[in-house]
Amino acid sequence: MSIYAVTSGKNNQYHVIKFDEDYNYESTYNVDPYNNTCNCPANNRESCRHRQLVSKFRLESKVDRGWAYDYDNNIWHEPTEE
Repeated sequence: MSIYAVTSGKNNQYHVIKFDEDYNYESTYNVDPYNNTCNCPANNRESCRHRQLVSKFRLESKVDRGWAYDYDNNIWHEPTEE
């Protein structure tokens, strides 16, 4: 299971943060939706999972709001209080 969160960065870029099923950090990818770029291994493709996730998070207004998305099961996870 792959769980993702999206945060905004500088220069209209977004950070797609990947976690395992126990919410342990795995990796971060930088996405620029305006130039359609991502620094993941699939960056040479027309699209990748991370670019799709940025669009999904933006459409749902969930960027920078603590939401997590389980990509494999298509499930949103509400922010948890610390």
